[in-house]
Amino acid sequence: MAIQKREDGVGFIHIPVSVKGLAEPAGHYDALFLIDTGAIDSLAPASELQRAGIRPVGTKTYELADGSRHDYSFGFARIEFMGEITAGRIIFGPEGV
Repeated sequence: MAIQKREDGVGFIHIPVSVKGLAEPAGHYDALFLIDTGAIDSLAPASELQRAGIRPVGTKTYELADGSRHDYSFGFARIEFMGEITAGRIIFGPEGV
């Protein structure tokens, strides 16, 4: 687990996560994901999700913390972290997220 401290003392927590497609579980994307206890969906770079065999199934509008609204494609994935396996919606985000 990785913890990064900001100047104001608040920390960001990142954990290792493996994401796989539900229909094509042979491919995967492994990375450190930022933990947000208030989040419902997960977000990863679109290119990495596509490389892992995860395909978009729809588009949804998300409101960001700054109040701006953005449309992102989403798909469904098998998500593994901290010894647990679950499935959920994953957003096809921009590079570097």
